Amino acid sequence: MLRPLLRFWRKSYDDNLTGMAAMVAYNLMLSVFPLALVALIVAGPILASDEIEASVVKDLQRLFPEAASSTLVGHIPWRCVWPGALGALVAMGIVDYGFPLYLSNVTSLRIGTSFLFVLIVLVWFYVLALILLAGAVVNELRFEGRQA
Repeated sequence: MLRPLLRFWRKSYDDNLTGMAAMVAYNLMLSVFPLALVALIVAGPILASDEIEASVVKDLQRLFPEAASSTLVGHIPWRCVWPGALGALVAMGIVDYGFPLYLSNVTSLRIGTSFLFVLIVLVWFYVLALILLAGAVVNELRFEGRQA
């Protein structure tokens, strides 16, 4: 019981999981919000045209299979994928349910500063990125155990 947990923490430490989670959370914060705003402002009126919508869908269908085939290196069995994915899904569900409860009960939010809100959102992204990478480590450990 203790040995798999120690292997998980050792693998996480060797792969610098917390540093990668911080990097992923920071990059999400920098890239997702401006991209979402641009998409809402620009793409909304443009995509109202049926011809442009069909063209965008066709381009995306052509782009993503090429990206997937160029980045995926090998085959990973489903038995190695499900434990980490399911664990990350459950953990993210718990965080997504518990985080609003925490925000409704914390007293420092009543100050109303935007800096505090940005800090809380960064912590939330950090926790979600850490959970996602922990699920990937679980999958990698299962895959390594299967190869040996």
